[in-house]
Amino acid sequence: MKKVPSKFKKTLKTQLKRLFRFSLWFFTGFGIGLFVPWYFYLQYVVNHLFVEYNWSIPSEIYAQELNLYNGKAIKLDEIKFNLSAL
Repeated sequence: MKKVPSKFKKTLKTQLKRLFRFSLWFFTGFGIGLFVPWYFYLQYVVNHLFVEYNWSIPSEIYAQELNLYNGKAIKLDEIKFNLSAL
């Protein structure tokens, strides 16, 4: 079996480290380069749709306050009235 010179081992190891670092930085930059514009595009779309449809449907809220707590005296007629209002 032929021995590989130590100089070649070091350069191979150095080349593999460089390749790994380059690919790591490349794919990190590529991922950020794709993700950031896509994120801002989705923010634009969602905000645009929200503003567009926010007040297009008129809505009214009908509510009657009913305070219930421990110890409060409630008449049966009040309960029937509130339940019938639903």
